[in-house]
Amino acid sequence: MSTNYSSMYEQERKRKAEERRNAPRECPTCGVPMNQNLSEWDRIRTNCGADKCRKAASRANLAERKRQARTDARQRVLSYCEQHLDVQQRTAVMEMCDSLMTYNYDEGHEVAEQVIHVIEAKRCKHDRISTLEQNAVVWQRRAQASERQLKARIEELEAELELFNGLHNTIHGIAIQQLEWQPDPEEPTTLPPSEANVDPDRPHAVLSNARIQLDDDSQDEEDDMEMEDE
Repeated sequence: MSTNYSSMYEQERKRKAEERRNAPRECPTCGVPMNQNLSEWDRIRTNCGADKCRKAASRANLAERKRQARTDARQRVLSYCEQHLDVQQRTAVMEMCDSLMTYNYDEGHEVAEQVIHVIEAKRCKHDRISTLEQNAVVWQRRAQASERQLKARIEELEAELELFNGLHNTIHGIAIQQLEWQPDPEEPTTLPPSEANVDPDRPHAVLSNARIQLDDDSQDEEDDMEMEDE
């Protein structure tokens, strides 16, 4: 850390020494001697301090700043043209910039930069439109691919449904043929409940009982007749 501070201090000391060596030795307006025998702590003067000299120095500073601003503006315009425009467009824009700067020394470079801003806005708009068009093409391709996939799937489902219907019809036809070949089952004859439970020997038993009763009655009648005869 101390080494860095030492290096920075040494560089600053050399810079100030260079400024003292290059300092004007007389006033650029009136020619009065100044900046003579400057020490390390003396401030470098740009004029002698008279009113007219101070005003002249101020005008010179304004002119220098204006010149630097014009140079920087032209460099920015040139950099933009080299990055975003082709050769023909770059030549036309730079000619326009030089014409504006020549026509209006104070504000020509600012107008040229405003023109560049307008061109950039239009270019960005065109780029956005181009991006939207590219996105639209991509989404259209995706939609077409999805539509093709859906159509293929529908065709597959229709084929499966047709196969299922065919199998169903075949099975149904076989079942009908089997039913036609089989004979109808005979219906069993059922007796009424009263007749179903009748004992087959009961009529004979009834007749036997009736005969026995008839025989008894006839015997009684014969006995009665014999008793009357006596």
